[in-house]
Amino acid sequence: MTTLNRHIEHMLVSGQRVTLPGIGTFMPVGRSASFDGDVLSAPCASVAFEASVYATADSSVADSIMRREGMDAEACADIVAQECASVRKRLDHGESVALGNAGDLSAARSGSEFTPGGIFATNGWLRPLDLKPLEVRRASEAEIAKATEALEERRSSLIRSLSRTASSAAAIAVLALITFIWAQLPGRSQRQPQTASFGIESIAPREAEPLIVTPGATEPALVLILNTPADGVAPAKQRRDKTQAEAGRYVMVVASLASQAEAEEFVAQRSTADFPLGILPTQGRWRVYALTGETIDAISAEARDRDIYSAYPSAWVCRR
Repeated sequence: MTTLNRHIEHMLVSGQRVTLPGIGTFMPVGRSASFDGDVLSAPCASVAFEASVYATADSSVADSIMRREGMDAEACADIVAQECASVRKRLDHGESVALGNAGDLSAARSGSEFTPGGIFATNGWLRPLDLKPLEVRRASEAEIAKATEALEERRSSLIRSLSRTASSAAAIAVLALITFIWAQLPGRSQRQPQTASFGIESIAPREAEPLIVTPGATEPALVLILNTPADGVAPAKQRRDKTQAEAGRYVMVVASLASQAEAEEFVAQRSTADFPLGILPTQGRWRVYALTGETIDAISAEARDRDIYSAYPSAWVCRR
């Protein structure tokens, strides 16, 4: 009987249906959560029993015994038949039979009845919850007024802080703009070029071109030049000599080195008669260029025709 009880309990806990010949069928069922007053019970598993003296044995219990005990199917079927006969005999004598921790099987007028036990007789592993209404305390009018006053004070303080920050930022921006414009006025020399997205340069006279001077002025006129994204960030231009003017406004740079010696060594190693390289010092760097031209499109087209990008994949175009 111990073997049968152990396997019946295991199968019911695993959610399997169990049929005992001449006794009935045990079926695992789920019980949903329930609410009784202020007590909430969690969903759990239970067992339903259908008594039937005409129930025929299936192979599920015998198969479970065979897997556990390592016996053949015929021997396991004999064990099930013998233990079920013992259960029926005890029920006929009015005794109660415990099926392990699954519950108790007892005699009744309809044949037999099953009372779930163990985890099937409780709410499983979850305890019921005792739910009680929460007491919500309402704030008084004085507390609401005090909280509102504190909120307004914090808001006003934040607005004043933002206003002071904006005023300081505007003053700094104006001062920086005035300083920059003053530094770029004609006649003021600077050792280091100013790097910015815009610059002020003086119009220098060119050969065979008269200098345009405003009436009554003693200094050359000022012109504000805005660099486009294609031009990049460039300092204020100094007067170019004739060689640079004839060479083109843009160059295709193939290397940017830190010193003149490195640039000259690079040119000596890679420059050829068919593919000459030049050196352009700018912004503390020594740039080696391969092509020059008046427009970016013209340089790019020539670079593709001469297959420069194969030799220098990182080549790029900048303004001279």
